[in-house]
Amino acid sequence: MKTTGILLLLLALFSCKTTEKNAQKDNVMTQKKSTDNTLYKVLLSESHGGYKDAKQFVVNDNQVLSQVYMKLNMMRKPGIPVPKIDFDKNTVLALFLGTKTTGGYTYEITAISIENDTLLVNLKEEKPTMTTAVITQPSLFVLIPKTTAKSIKLILE
Repeated sequence: MKTTGILLLLLALFSCKTTEKNAQKDNVMTQKKSTDNTLYKVLLSESHGGYKDAKQFVVNDNQVLSQVYMKLNMMRKPGIPVPKIDFDKNTVLALFLGTKTTGGYTYEITAISIENDTLLVNLKEEKPTMTTAVITQPSLFVLIPKTTAKSIKLILE
């Protein structure tokens, strides 16, 4: 019985450290090009918070960005600060990827294009090989050059 308790304690300690490392890694701003040379910056990649079902938002003003972050921060104290964005030059894509029954999912944008006022975002989803028993709601916030597109269509690879 003592062995089981020690194993559970070690597992809990290990998972806390992993979460801390992922949070640090997730909040690093990176600048990348998709395969079609579209420049974008990952503003935020999170595993918790957001919407039960997948939803995507094209954000072109500070008021909407604040509302989206309010949803993301609903269960956080303190919340993640809302970034200052120059919306005259940029657009933010808020991608909420729905509820997952395990942790460890990662997402990478491989292409961004526009077709008939819709942004087509190719997203590579990597499912975890080693899972944790936790409900997650992954999200990805991406900064792109200003666009007039009104909607997003995710294309999972």
